[in-house]
Amino acid sequence: LSGNLWADVDLPLTYQFNFLSTSVSSNNLPIQVRSEKSYATTTLPVGNPYISCDLYVYDVLDSYSEVYATVLVHSADIIVDTLISYAQSQYMNSGNTDQTKQLISSVSTRINQVDCSQSPSCVDFNRNNCSSVTNTCGSCLGGYIGDLGNSNTMCFSTSSLSAQDSIQNRALKSFANGFSTTCNSDKECGLYFTCNPKTKTCERGLSACPNKCTNINQGRCIFVNTNSGNEVSTCLIGDISCNAVCKCEFGYGGIDCSHSMNQLTYQKNLRELLLVYLVNVTMNENINTNTINTWSEMLLSLSQNPYELSGTSINTTLAIID
Repeated sequence: LSGNLWADVDLPLTYQFNFLSTSVSSNNLPIQVRSEKSYATTTLPVGNPYISCDLYVYDVLDSYSEVYATVLVHSADIIVDTLISYAQSQYMNSGNTDQTKQLISSVSTRINQVDCSQSPSCVDFNRNNCSSVTNTCGSCLGGYIGDLGNSNTMCFSTSSLSAQDSIQNRALKSFANGFSTTCNSDKECGLYFTCNPKTKTCERGLSACPNKCTNINQGRCIFVNTNSGNEVSTCLIGDISCNAVCKCEFGYGGIDCSHSMNQLTYQKNLRELLLVYLVNVTMNENINTNTINTWSEMLLSLSQNPYELSGTSINTTLAIID
């Protein structure tokens, strides 16, 4: 990556290269932090199949311009089991904190990636694209409201809530009386209701577990009280007093029971290792707005999946924050 032929009267110019990690709420992770070096080299994680890179060019007064480029990244077929040795060897060969940050960014993005090949068209649900839960759309787009977090349920525009409220109230009243409003699509049913394609009626369905807990041999979906954590008999879409969670069978774990315990152990060990590297970065860099923002982005990437954080990783994360 390079930034050539930039000119300004307020010299010197400085350059900062990032790539967009779609697996962590679309945050920018560093390729090269702000410096007078106008080029950078790195190993990027596999995209879908493209990754967006950006360049910020600053003058001495901190005014800046920003440009984007989309790059195609080919898979190196590195499996998680070998990422630990890869990370260790790259860290030992790194000559400075910039290279260490590149390593943290690329490897953490790699282990945060999930399979979205069977995800529905998330734009049809007014949701962000699948990125952190297998085959599941992200949170509602800005200006929309719906079931919290990752879900494959409809989100509605806040500007149209008054119109939707009348539809919802009608559906709620009918539902309470044992009847349902007729419909042809989810949009006709209102917030937290879906259209049953067979009966063509609005129904307030049950909350769904992430990726349906993969399959019945690996986990089953249960409902728990949000405050106590105790299992409850039911949990309707939009009910904030309860959650749908996966109860994994022996030998499996993760938010959707998709990982074997061996896989989770590898993931935990790798995140633990990268967090130690991040601690070393924070100890060897000057504290300023730019470095704090970079550390925050990397910490967010490393701590994205709580199921893959060991007790040591949690303590390390807290130490970095302090």
